[in-house]
Amino acid sequence: MKASPRTRSTRVLYLDTTCVENAEKFFDRVPAGKYYDHRALVVAGETDYVLLNSPVDSSYLEYLNRFGLGPDPSHVFALDNHFQARGNAIHPAEEKMLETLASAINAGDTNECTLIPYLHHRRIAAIAKFLSGAGAVRISHPEESIDVAHRYSSKAECRKLAESLEIPLPKGILFETDPEDVVRSVSREFHRQGALVLKGMWGNGGSETRWISAGWSESSLADGLSNFTPGSPLIVEEAIEPHLATNIMLHIDGDTGEIMIVGVSDQLIGKNIFHLGNTFPTHSQCKDQIVASSRQIAEALRREAFCGFAGVDFMETLPGTGATPQHFFLEVNPRVNASLHPFSLMHRLNELQRRKGNPEVRAFQQLSIPVAATSFTEVRNLLDDDAFHPESGRGVLLFSPAFLKAGALFLVLLGANDADIKVLHASVTGKLNAATFSKTQR
Repeated sequence: MKASPRTRSTRVLYLDTTCVENAEKFFDRVPAGKYYDHRALVVAGETDYVLLNSPVDSSYLEYLNRFGLGPDPSHVFALDNHFQARGNAIHPAEEKMLETLASAINAGDTNECTLIPYLHHRRIAAIAKFLSGAGAVRISHPEESIDVAHRYSSKAECRKLAESLEIPLPKGILFETDPEDVVRSVSREFHRQGALVLKGMWGNGGSETRWISAGWSESSLADGLSNFTPGSPLIVEEAIEPHLATNIMLHIDGDTGEIMIVGVSDQLIGKNIFHLGNTFPTHSQCKDQIVASSRQIAEALRREAFCGFAGVDFMETLPGTGATPQHFFLEVNPRVNASLHPFSLMHRLNELQRRKGNPEVRAFQQLSIPVAATSFTEVRNLLDDDAFHPESGRGVLLFSPAFLKAGALFLVLLGANDADIKVLHASVTGKLNAATFSKTQR
């Protein structure tokens, strides 16, 4: 009896953010979001393919490869109509590059390929279909997940889902109304229970979230509502002072339905609920309960035929001295979350560390730091003493230089424990704050 041919699989990573709801509003709030597709470079393995919206400097790929990370440079393809409003269709200018990508996949030693997107979307399905039609290798993409991803991108739908599963939530009300009714309802609830949080339909980097506390006015709230999606459902919740914000990154396998917890990390939150990064290991005192609640969410998504990556956010409170910590569901993001990148990086590094008998990475902190630099070489040289050393399992790794165009440096600090991360953080931020960068791109 002839043996069945061995399945040799690979992936195409296309972490495109231009297809998110209200993308331009998101980019106004988070300029670096335009370049999130470049984070795929630290997730990809050597045999993976990466599709980008803009080219990446070859020196950065060499930098990653030096650590045994990143894709083969010949597996990186860049589209040439960056940030254009594309809708669901493939632009004619993109077809030539996609045909080149399809040819490369078909020429490789693979007979199965999966497209990994930032968010399941009809444009992504169109790209998968185009690539499959351009060659012999089938590019799989779960079209059934598109509607589910769209539905739970809405905070209102997230809250309804958690309520149906009896997962702990902040007290709140959900309503669909016009701005004048919102102002009246917020005023009534504020006088009833004090500080509040007003949430719109979409996250958009926090642009549709407002804290209502002492000193607020009806006129300022009315002005602020202009940033919200017109006519969308709104949520008014009690404002709970969180002790910790925790993210669960999980994956639902499209073939087996298996739910895998990729990792549990704490979120670094800045002013105006701005996400600054993630840190691991978690300091959550409710980790078991949070993981259990996340599995409930994942099972509900799976029942609706969703598969792929999803992140679930919680906050944790300490009601008082000696009191039992409590956790509250915030939202589910049925897409790639920021924590996927450092977890993928850590897992890949630790495979290499074990092979060489080097210490494994046990802690990380992913950061986005504002910088005035334009040269990746200049930043890399500045932080060279802090660079990751396999022999110690400690140091910093830099993300794509594309982020420098948005005035940000994305990096991850790696070490054995919190103490290592603290030392690295002080060293890196100290050097960046003291540096004077040239204005010439290199």
